Amino acid sequence: MHRALRLTLRAAMAMAAVLVAAPAVMAQIPGMPLYTNPRYGSGVRVHADVGNSSEPSIAKQTGQVGVSLALGPVGFSASVGSTTENLSSISTCSSHPSADCSRKKISASALGQFRVLGDGNSMVTVAIFGGVGTDLSMSDALDCSQYTGLSATVCNIDKKNNSAKRLTIPVGASISAHIPLLITSVNVWGAPRYSFNTMMNCPDGANCGGNGGDVRVAVGADMPILGLFALRAAYDMGKVGGKDANFWGLGASIGFGGVH
Repeated sequence: MHRALRLTLRAAMAMAAVLVAAPAVMAQIPGMPLYTNPRYGSGVRVHADVGNSSEPSIAKQTGQVGVSLALGPVGFSASVGSTTENLSSISTCSSHPSADCSRKKISASALGQFRVLGDGNSMVTVAIFGGVGTDLSMSDALDCSQYTGLSATVCNIDKKNNSAKRLTIPVGASISAHIPLLITSVNVWGAPRYSFNTMMNCPDGANCGGNGGDVRVAVGADMPILGLFALRAAYDMGKVGGKDANFWGLGASIGFGGVH
């Protein structure tokens, strides 16, 4: 009886969430700058970054991992990441599933760049870029057909509650300057962009928010080390959904060539 009551209450709460709540996750890796340094050479790199946000409702501490590759003027990178709170919860959910696990999210993004001025050895380089990002919830992997009765109803409600996804499409241009130092060098860059935002799979009757866009600017620097390693930092500023939200990030990579 108590189990049935808990399931009924959970179903009622999930239904209310569908009708009232909208996902707040930003499709770009939440709280992480968008790295768009146009100074890259042919090759591949693996990246890891940590970041933070001035807007707690978007993210606090966050992390991402990714891979980038470049061939001539074309560069491509892909990343997955989430807040450290979500990452910790997802790790716990893998061994101790709970009702809240279906609402945990990660974000995935991909970015393409095309260099229009300079190359990997130039003092000044310019590129245009475009990308796409979205959020993924653990409920996406739920198979409700394995349940029956009220459990199946709750499962389907959870999937519906988490079906809405924010799609972000950033487009912009970036410019980089190469600064030689005594034993190494630093590449500094800046990149204004416009991010188109739209909602997908919004449940009927839910308040998922409207479509729109945000103007943002990112500035950053990277330092190659021995041609194999690289350190990078960036600061990303502007608005997200009409709110001022600034992000900073620090990271490192290993590989040959590629996008730093």
